[in-house]
Amino acid sequence: MMHRISGSSLAALRRWRRIVAAHPHDGGGLAAVTFRTLYPPEGGLIPLEAISAAVLRVEPSTSGPCALPFSIFGAHSIPWGASWGGDDECRFSRNLRQRPRLKARGMRFDLTRQRLLHVAMDLFQSVCNVEPHDLADRLELPALWAGFRSNSSVQGDGAEIDGCCSQMGLSRAEIMRRCRKHYQNLSLYPLDFTSHVAEHAKLFAEPETVPATQVLVCPDPDDSLTGFRGACQFSFVTGKPSQRAPTMCAVHH
Repeated sequence: MMHRISGSSLAALRRWRRIVAAHPHDGGGLAAVTFRTLYPPEGGLIPLEAISAAVLRVEPSTSGPCALPFSIFGAHSIPWGASWGGDDECRFSRNLRQRPRLKARGMRFDLTRQRLLHVAMDLFQSVCNVEPHDLADRLELPALWAGFRSNSSVQGDGAEIDGCCSQMGLSRAEIMRRCRKHYQNLSLYPLDFTSHVAEHAKLFAEPETVPATQVLVCPDPDDSLTGFRGACQFSFVTGKPSQRAPTMCAVHH
C-alpha cells in the first residue's frame, strides 16, 4: 500500500539526507546528550519523572558508515538516591543512520512521527559542528533535589556534605540551612546530602545546571555513559540494565 508523504515528512527526509547521509564517518567515538522535559520547569525545577535524557552515539566503523544509535532514557528514584537510564528506563531507541521511512518499524525512524527524528538530527549536527576545545570528557547530570514536608526534620549525611563542611568551615546543620529551598510547600535539599532518607522524599531535577547539549569523547560507552555521580547511578547504553533495587520505593506525589 502506497503512503502519501506530507510536506513536513518530506522536509524531514530532506534534512536527514543533508545532515546524516552526507556525513557517513564524522565524529567517531563521540556522543551527544541533551536533557528534555515534558513541560517547562517551574522555578527552574521539574519532577524527576518528567525529565529524560536524549542520547546519540557515533560508533566508529572500519567499513561502511558509522552507526548512530539514538535513545531516550528516563529516571526513577531508588532507596539510596536516583537512577538514570538502563534498559528498564529506555523509552525509545532507533538508529539514525538508517534512512527514515513512512510507517517504519524496528530501528528505523518513522517519517509520520518526526519530533524525535529532529531531536536526533540536532544532536548529530552538534557532533559534526563541535570544536575540539568544546568536547567534554565527563558527562554532567542535572542537579537533583530531595523534597520533604516543610515540618520534617532532615539531617545531612554523607561524604559530599562532609566535603562541603571542610571546604567552607561550617557545620552540617549550617550547610543544610544555607542550601535549603522552599518549593510547592516542601523543603528541598541537595539529593547528595540526603540520599540516606531519599525514600521519604519527592525528587526534582534542575535542568539548567547542565549545558543544553553536551558532546563528549566516548571511545567506550561502558566507561563514558555509565557510572555514578554522588547519589545517582546512570547507564545511557542499551543492553545495560540499571542496578535497580529489588524493592523500589514509590515517588510520592
